[in-house]
Amino acid sequence: MPSKFRRYSADDAERLRGVDEAAEALPKRRALVIGVQSTTLPEFQDLKGPFDDVDQYFDLLVGTYGYRMEDIVVMKDDAGVPPQYWPTHANLLRELRNLVRDAAPGDQFVLTFSGHSDQQKTTESPSQEVDGQDEVLITCDGKRIVDNDLYLILVSRLPAGSSLTAFFDSCHSGTMLDLPHQECNDIYTPWESKGNRKTNTIQNKIYRRLAQLAANDMPQLPSFTAVIQAAAREAAHVAANRAMKELRALSLDTDVPRRGRRDSIMSSIPRSESPLSMFLCNGWCKRDTVAAADAATVVSVSSCADAQRSWEGGVTLTNIVCEHLQQHPHSSYRDLMTQVQYRLHANSMALHRWTVNEKKVARAAYEASGRKGVLFTDGEMNDFQSPKLSSLFKLDIDDSIHI
Repeated sequence: MPSKFRRYSADDAERLRGVDEAAEALPKRRALVIGVQSTTLPEFQDLKGPFDDVDQYFDLLVGTYGYRMEDIVVMKDDAGVPPQYWPTHANLLRELRNLVRDAAPGDQFVLTFSGHSDQQKTTESPSQEVDGQDEVLITCDGKRIVDNDLYLILVSRLPAGSSLTAFFDSCHSGTMLDLPHQECNDIYTPWESKGNRKTNTIQNKIYRRLAQLAANDMPQLPSFTAVIQAAAREAAHVAANRAMKELRALSLDTDVPRRGRRDSIMSSIPRSESPLSMFLCNGWCKRDTVAAADAATVVSVSSCADAQRSWEGGVTLTNIVCEHLQQHPHSSYRDLMTQVQYRLHANSMALHRWTVNEKKVARAAYEASGRKGVLFTDGEMNDFQSPKLSSLFKLDIDDSIHI
């Protein structure tokens, strides 16, 4: 009686070997999804949302983009998670390196982080940080991973033709990957984050003027930072020219005929070509398609700017990103960031109203008790949460997102 099972022949083995080799040759798709709910540092309170964020990103990657579950590493400080996948400093560094290990052209990588992050004074000299602060991820064992290290581990190792897309739902995360282009990726919004500025400042007048100039054929407007930097460069250029003219006027040999005249005092000053600005992005960057084609596509979406806090409660960056991409898997960067900008702004306005009401209630109770001194209440009055889109090269924000 013939068996329903048969032995593999040499031809079968060769055929299967070819299938395995073909599978290995396919571009890799990996993801690292991180949620840090608690940390040993006492100044950071426990969060409520990171574990839910992990679940949302996991469902998005598997259900919408077809990632294999075995290609997604989930890290969170939850009792049911094996110790090697708790987001400690050592574990995170290991998995960050594993994420882009053996990266090749065509590979796609995704990194998500939900938890606490902070700023600390940079140790670089000169520093490429506009505000002199490094951004850092806070691990569950109370240690810090600096943005410079994230760049070295993740970005610097990627070959041309590969891609990394990162989502940071945390405070102070605007330049968490130290990517040079951010201002030139901004999209127009009809508001500005007030910060600690008054409403009648020159900055706000510039913003209002830019808003008046906005039109359908001007979807990307320069940010305030770009405008101020451009004005500062122009002022410095004018001042330098004025100083040069004054120094030349003080030269003692101005009456000597031009032919055979001695060099003026300025000729003894060493000359060199004007150095490139260490801050590569001024908001008016041109898209360098040639250079971009010879590099990886690296993009970071952050819930707020470096100087801002990201708030739990209401809608979050993770909620908006996952909901939008589930409905529009091939969304452009413009459409995604428009959704993020408008919905987080609405959330910020709700937070402002809540803060105003809480301050009124707290002050009434405070004064009724007869106490004196400084009244402290949590909340946010001075800032909107301004999400940021950063990249290794200036983006065409009408391109589809790489996931």
